[in-house]
Amino acid sequence: MELSFIGQPQSGHVLHSLGMQVDLGLFDTVRAAIAYVTVGGVRDLVARIDPGALDAADKRWLVGIDWFRSDPSALQALDDMVQSEVRVFDGLRVSQRESCHPYTSFHPKCFLLRGPGEMVMLAGSANASSNGFHWGVEVDLLIEVMAGGEGEAQIDAAEDWFDRLWATATPWPTIAHAYGVAHASANAARPPRGDDDAAPSDRIGGPRRFSVDDLARLRAADDFWIEAGNLHANRGDGLPGNQLMLRAMTRVFFGFPAADVAQDTLVGSLSVVVGGQTHPDRTLRFSNNSMDVLSLPVPGAAGAPAAYDQETLVFSRRAGTSPALFGLRLARQGELRQLRASSRAQGSHWTMTSGREFGVS
Repeated sequence: MELSFIGQPQSGHVLHSLGMQVDLGLFDTVRAAIAYVTVGGVRDLVARIDPGALDAADKRWLVGIDWFRSDPSALQALDDMVQSEVRVFDGLRVSQRESCHPYTSFHPKCFLLRGPGEMVMLAGSANASSNGFHWGVEVDLLIEVMAGGEGEAQIDAAEDWFDRLWATATPWPTIAHAYGVAHASANAARPPRGDDDAAPSDRIGGPRRFSVDDLARLRAADDFWIEAGNLHANRGDGLPGNQLMLRAMTRVFFGFPAADVAQDTLVGSLSVVVGGQTHPDRTLRFSNNSMDVLSLPVPGAAGAPAAYDQETLVFSRRAGTSPALFGLRLARQGELRQLRASSRAQGSHWTMTSGREFGVS
């Protein structure tokens, strides 16, 4: 039996340690009991761990939704993995209670991996979030046990504990819609003070920064609007552009974590539906001008407008979709005043240095 101490961030990182085990071992089962799960945590998990390494494994995720701390999109993404199932501790009762106030708090953070020759348990303080996996101060213990060796009884006991909780937990699809609606409503009405996917700073994103509350509003919103202005002619002279410049960290509306990255870094991709047509693989990158840049559907392509210049663009989150899917339309004539008023009423109206206005509603 081997024990490894992880004192994040000074001495190791939780996700790196977990990923190293997956890289080196062949595991048939994955059991994870996690108090709460965020979009950034799932995205980081998928990015670090080669999906093929665990595709054949039977994966069970036992999660909590206490006080709306788990993101419904993150839970759906886990449930959509190959040979993967999500259940929620006391989910049916908690989802029907105001603020998802738990009857019994669900607070474990434990991964159990088992293969024919080796067993691993990673347990400690880290939730499945960007902070939990990377830069938050966390303490975890990694236990590696060879089959038939010292410590196997303790791993067996941990799996028995998991199985007892799993047997009475609520399958995620049973409450997915109701929880998603309640989660969005609660976060829109009173965004959480913190964001466990945000980088360790109370204001993020360069000279014109978003506060942590701003990021929470962006992440919780159903709709995001922005004045496009004149897009750069990135497609050549005489052709309308499709690169939309956004304030840094606007990416969180589109489901990406508020993590500091180097300039000219691809943040990720998403699908955009415009005019009834789906355009997959729309990239979002952090540009060398320190702005988030979203690649819109090419002007004139199926369903897309002839140009975006001087239009107000409205993006709408499609709930419960995986991978992320967003609707896009041009604001109707006279609608901009209404959008501004709605955003100002929520404290979510902003102006870029160029004078372009944007907000969420």
